[in-house]
Amino acid sequence: MTLQETTIEAGEIAAALGLGRPTFMRKVSQLVNEEGMPSRLPGRKRWSRAAIEIWIRTYGDRKAAQAVGARTAINIATDRAHLRAAYVNAGGPRVVVDNTGVGA
Repeated sequence: MTLQETTIEAGEIAAALGLGRPTFMRKVSQLVNEEGMPSRLPGRKRWSRAAIEIWIRTYGDRKAAQAVGARTAINIATDRAHLRAAYVNAGGPRVVVDNTGVGA
């Protein structure tokens, strides 16, 4: 195998991510630091093809899981606010139940 077969350059990675090369080059450090993308090979302007291929295969799954987690947190916060408003606006006597075990 040649070096060209075992490594990948920025333009190929950008295309795989649906980005232009200039956009990818601006985002590369963020992708490495925040998204777990493999770093460049030492002394080269290329990346390990195998490492990048594995990262790209799992990148979409990780982003989807993050989006679901964020939506879930938003939904919980929204539901909590609606319930709190419903209880406050219900009027009349209320029973407060502490099931946290903190006061026990």
